[in-house]
Amino acid sequence: MHSDDLVASWQQTPDIRLVVEPSGVIAAANPAAQGAGLTAGLDLTSITSGPTRSRIARLLLRTPSGRSASAELSLPLNGKDRVFLVQALPLAAGRVEMSGRDVTRLRYRDLQHHPQIGRDSLTGLPDRAVLHDRMEQALRRALR
Repeated sequence: MHSDDLVASWQQTPDIRLVVEPSGVIAAANPAAQGAGLTAGLDLTSITSGPTRSRIARLLLRTPSGRSASAELSLPLNGKDRVFLVQALPLAAGRVEMSGRDVTRLRYRDLQHHPQIGRDSLTGLPDRAVLHDRMEQALRRALR
């Protein structure tokens, strides 16, 4: 399917849909993506850092080989960190279609209902994943 036809087919969906160049630059975005600040011409790697930037790079590298890939990405959009479950599918010319569902509320709800998630079972202290997440948030705030 041609990317223009693809863009036309997902204009009404509430999910974020993007066509991304191999370089990480957004070639096309649906209205939901544009409303979140993900517009054509934006370099996804320029708005991310650390683990999220690495996950985007892996999606872009893995997908053109003909395999679909998925990842959970934390993106700073409209001044807030949002968590997306993203699936990437290969298109022609090395481009990748990324479709993402905002799962931020689900992630925070899970943490509220399961306060031990992200904590060491013996000491009750935050685990390494929480440490990395807090460090990434602090770095983003410091760089603003």
